[in-house]
Amino acid sequence: MLALLFIIAAQLIALLAGIIYLLTGLDYSWHVDKILAINFLNIQIFKHKKSHPLAKKTKIILSNHRSFTDFFLDSYLIGHASHLSRLFVAFALPAAGLYGWLSGRVLFFRRGSTPHRILGQRITNHFKSRPVPMIFYPEAHRNIKLTPLPLKPGGIKMCFERRWPIQLSIAKGKEDVLYEKKWAMRFNVPCYWLLTEVIDPADYTTQEEFYEAINRYWLEAWNIAYAAPHEDFVVHKQKNLAPRFAFSYRWLVSWGVLLVLGLSYYKFNT
Repeated sequence: MLALLFIIAAQLIALLAGIIYLLTGLDYSWHVDKILAINFLNIQIFKHKKSHPLAKKTKIILSNHRSFTDFFLDSYLIGHASHLSRLFVAFALPAAGLYGWLSGRVLFFRRGSTPHRILGQRITNHFKSRPVPMIFYPEAHRNIKLTPLPLKPGGIKMCFERRWPIQLSIAKGKEDVLYEKKWAMRFNVPCYWLLTEVIDPADYTTQEEFYEAINRYWLEAWNIAYAAPHEDFVVHKQKNLAPRFAFSYRWLVSWGVLLVLGLSYYKFNT
């Protein structure tokens, strides 16, 4: 029950952030993440001593997919970021989905029916309007095992072809915060996090070589996050970020729709 109330509350907060975005053009999505992850759930974040900072040239973050916690904790850890997400999520979390679509925080796609070439072009266009890293989940399924699932090659191939530098973000404990399959939720959960160095496709000759390197880095990062002693982690203090002005055609279209509706209402009531 508590998990359901939290999800409803998260929808209301996203709805409020969406209204603010429509009125001002300012995207407060990172602040929504912070409210949920830190102010409300009080997640205790520990960062591995070998973790790297987010590089300016990084385009893609590959992260482990555990539960709904991913959608606010991962982007809180990265900072201003976008998510690549299945369209299903927009229906499961309608307010957050609408806000994500309006602000460009989320790029939705239909898994299995969107060709990689078209998806790659959509992501390229997305970077032009929202020049921040985009979070992928390369396992493509929620995985709460202690070992990783095989990484899907499609997204990694796309990164190689378009020369998008990658960093890997592995966090242990996300499903202990919120696990929607059992409607379970806990406060004050420790999460152990590692962000790897940049893996640049320009340093590799073939797609196969690059895919093997990603898998090697992924397994190494996973083993550190899940098996390293807690003494190797330090308390992570995320710096506060200012809201960003997220201009998009969706914002203009939304105002156009509101203007038409307002004029229509005025016309039929005068």
